[in-house]
Amino acid sequence: PYTTHGKNFTFRLNFITLTLSSPQVHTDQEIKSELLNQFFIEMSRRWKVPTYIWRAEKQKNGNIHFHIITGKFIPWNELRNVWNRIQQKLGYVTRYRENRLNWHREGFHYNPDAPPAWSRAKQLKAYKDGLRTDWDNPNSTDVHSIRHIGNIRAYFVKYMTKSQTESGLAGRLWGCSVNLSHLSGARTDVDTKLEQELEQIFNHKTCWTLQTQYYTVYCIDHNVVKALGCDKLLECFDEYIRQKFPDQYPPTLF
Repeated sequence: PYTTHGKNFTFRLNFITLTLSSPQVHTDQEIKSELLNQFFIEMSRRWKVPTYIWRAEKQKNGNIHFHIITGKFIPWNELRNVWNRIQQKLGYVTRYRENRLNWHREGFHYNPDAPPAWSRAKQLKAYKDGLRTDWDNPNSTDVHSIRHIGNIRAYFVKYMTKSQTESGLAGRLWGCSVNLSHLSGARTDVDTKLEQELEQIFNHKTCWTLQTQYYTVYCIDHNVVKALGCDKLLECFDEYIRQKFPDQYPPTLF
């Protein structure tokens, strides 16, 4: 339901993760300025991705990493090749290679302290893959189509309301493409029917809220909105998207 094929447009939400392949030795700001910005430039030029939202987080190892939602699919192998080339600008692939060569200097070296997901078989496969690429193409990316879209929306809304103190990051925590940053809020006159529909949603058992000092976000799955028969509200959303994206309007979004 989240893929729409048109004459010159494919609407498909995808979730991308970018990580550093070795311990972070540059500031968060340097990583975003030197690497993330370059990735967005290449994403636009190479894959013609016009729209995206990104979010920065800290991993358990202290490294910054990035989650990105795009409206167009990117092949995983191309994504990895491009990101590894970009992060090599600051030497992260070289340091990864040096670490792996040292760790496996006498052949395959099993790490019993690795996370449970990294079984001996999985470590051995990673070792063979590393040998095949001379340790120059680390597994630094992930990309998959978004199916449980409600969970992704909830994730981004939740983390976009985090403060810098909570996140442990310096500088901007999230951002979006220029075309999204220029969007204005939707406005409409609230008549009796729309007011009743909003009241239904606010009181529904599956509706939950995220509150900040400045606003409250009400979150509910769009399938529930449809099941409740909130036609007026869906019509407002539909018209807003049609006006803002006339050339890329996905007709089966709702």
